[in-house]
Amino acid sequence: QGRHLSLTQHSPNTALSVVLVSLPFSSLTLVTFLASVCFQEYCENIITVLQRLDENKILVCGTNAQIPKCWHLVSRRSTNMTCDLVSSCLEPIFTNFVQSDDLIFMFFREKRVGTKNWEVDPWISRIARVCKADKGGSESDLFNKWTTFLKARLVCSLPSQNLHFNRVEDVSIDKSNMSSETRVYGIFSNRWNSTAVCVYSMGDILNVFKNSNFKGFTGKIPDHRPGTCVADSQRVPRDTLIFISRHPEMEQPINPIGGKPIIISKQHYFKKIVVDRIVGKAGLISHVLYLATENGKIQKVVEINESTFVISEIKVLSKPGPILSMFLDSQTKHLYINSAEELERFPMPQCFRHTNTCENCVMARDPDCGWNSIRKQCETFDPKGKMTMFSSRPAQ
Repeated sequence: QGRHLSLTQHSPNTALSVVLVSLPFSSLTLVTFLASVCFQEYCENIITVLQRLDENKILVCGTNAQIPKCWHLVSRRSTNMTCDLVSSCLEPIFTNFVQSDDLIFMFFREKRVGTKNWEVDPWISRIARVCKADKGGSESDLFNKWTTFLKARLVCSLPSQNLHFNRVEDVSIDKSNMSSETRVYGIFSNRWNSTAVCVYSMGDILNVFKNSNFKGFTGKIPDHRPGTCVADSQRVPRDTLIFISRHPEMEQPINPIGGKPIIISKQHYFKKIVVDRIVGKAGLISHVLYLATENGKIQKVVEINESTFVISEIKVLSKPGPILSMFLDSQTKHLYINSAEELERFPMPQCFRHTNTCENCVMARDPDCGWNSIRKQCETFDPKGKMTMFSSRPAQ
């Protein structure tokens, strides 16, 4: 049975429109995937996020005719707050919203301020965060605006080769174990149609927002540090509200683990990513990356200790074209994919693709698969069964 939420479609000129959906709260993670079926040329406002904050309040974010906004939905007919996402950003393009404990993280790219040099990419990638309990400021300061909005630069580059990937395309986070050890995987692109995958530590991200200086400010920071989560944001000191409205950016950037991308591709233009975390034999942890290319194929890539190798490449669409969104059900191991014309579901892993000999199965190095010595076939790995699988670390 479960409680249901209904969003009704209005005319394109209204603030909240586009999607008509009724679903239990436990299925809210699917809404971002489903909303992308509505194509840009037909939609004035695409709902990109539905996130339950508590039993009575849901965060709703949408493109709002290219002026992104968020709403706190408290009933089917009313919202108690509208938050402008662009007042502190320059022409932002939002890609992902993720929650962790009492925070919501936003990934986006925006135009650089005052850049006129044609050799410099006009875009820069960002991560921002706000507190879930943020209800906006008082009537005199930041009324109906975020009081805890902070942003930082998200760096993905290979300085030794002067390669910079400044345009975040998509982000995936392993949500099975949200902590400071959680890894954030992002696809980034540049002007030369190359793409890269960079990995970040949630601990590093939290540390920057907690301890970094504020860009463009050298004086004394208010005693109530700007961005600190409180129970009632409307009682935050006025000097803190004025400060955060003028200096929302962190001085310290967020760099990837290892200081460089784990993948750089000139051959494939990656657009979407989802990540699965797998614990194999002897507790070896590996992350499986599913990367969607611009022509509708999926690359399955395994990452262990910043080393990567491609397991397989699968054609998932009957007609070549970009994949608009992907969603991985980690419990059933199904990958949901949609394009402009197709909606597909694929079982992952596909161990049958590894030729049925023990050697071929094991040397495929697929952490999802193992050799069943009783049935003499390559099967989905069962940690309780007696199976042979690849367990050594890949070559550096």
